[in-house]
Amino acid sequence: MWELGIQVGYEKDEKKLREKLETLVNLGYKFAFLSLFNEEEKRLATDEELEKYSKVIEEYLIPYTTHALFLTGEPDKPAESILPYQEEILYKASILGVKCITYHFGLCEGIREGEDFALEKCLNRYNVSVEDFKKLNIYVLKEICNRAKKYSLTVTIENLPAGCLCDFGTTVLDLLKIIKEVDEENLGICFDSGHANISGLNIYEEIIKAGKYLKETHFHDNIGRICDKNIINDMHQPVGIGNINWIKVIFALEKIEYKFPVDFEISSDLETAEINIKNWKKFLEIWKDRFPQFQME
Repeated sequence: MWELGIQVGYEKDEKKLREKLETLVNLGYKFAFLSLFNEEEKRLATDEELEKYSKVIEEYLIPYTTHALFLTGEPDKPAESILPYQEEILYKASILGVKCITYHFGLCEGIREGEDFALEKCLNRYNVSVEDFKKLNIYVLKEICNRAKKYSLTVTIENLPAGCLCDFGTTVLDLLKIIKEVDEENLGICFDSGHANISGLNIYEEIIKAGKYLKETHFHDNIGRICDKNIINDMHQPVGIGNINWIKVIFALEKIEYKFPVDFEISSDLETAEINIKNWKKFLEIWKDRFPQFQME
């Protein structure tokens, strides 16, 4: 079956990082979902910091993916203005040694707090139409894909909760339309189980629709949409601490012959990481014992 990966944030204290990594390896994780950001100082990590961080990571886990921030610059700026920044991001991803880098389609510089769920308000401030902004994102994403090829990087776009960023990428079908329009072979899908659950989507069907375009996962659990505040809905809990049907998720991954690591976008503290891998393995055990001979409806 699939090897498992987990999010490991940037940590400048090498001793703490090694202790965490040793624990994750002992629990059974093989791959790492790495960060480009020094969260403590709220900035991009320097090349030197990333080199040191990745060197330690590689002694324990295999780097697989990382997450970018903005896709485009401010909505009224020329598309080319963001490309030097994106080139820097791709280079930093290459320092980490990852295979994939994930973007949120529609996330731009200049967006204010809360405007991710009210993007039209942001665009009105810049006097830019939704249609023109989408075209801007398509253009920049294509440029990123082209530049990513020299680093052998797969670029992925992630499904987002309903109502986020004009619903450009809420469903897998939304993402497939973007992929078709961008038309670059190194562009795929990162499927976020928590976002799909908040959106009320059938997660099994979404994974089946993604098919060969599914290149990575951001798996985590929640109990769906419970209020208007996404920070509450998007809990990023371990597998089984929510209402996602993980048996169906396993069915779907098996059906599409998913061949990449299963990455979990959860905290990597000992308790959370341990609960997550124990529950995942239990769901997998149940599936193997009772369900392989059946077909999902």
